[in-house]
Amino acid sequence: MWEKIKEKLWVFLVAIAALIGALLSKPKWERKKVKEIKERDKEIKREKENAHDVWEEYKEAKEKHDEKIEEIKDKKEDYVEPVPFDNPDDAADFLRDVIRRKS
Repeated sequence: MWEKIKEKLWVFLVAIAALIGALLSKPKWERKKVKEIKERDKEIKREKENAHDVWEEYKEAKEKHDEKIEEIKDKKEDYVEPVPFDNPDDAADFLRDVIRRKS
């Protein structure tokens, strides 16, 4: 008799422990959301690191463009401005030439 009572008591205690464990554990949706948040945080960290690399590339590209602009400014001093059209026939010939090149 005591054996049956002991056995039922153990089953009861294990059932209560399982019930408490189930009640204290986080719901499945909460675990899923926590996992998504951690993944998003990792992605943000990666993007911040990539942003630093992009900033360095931007600085390098800007320096190259500034150098090219300076070169063009130096060449601009040699530039001679064309004489404006004072004859309508010259203007028409010029436009015909432009149109032919595009065709």
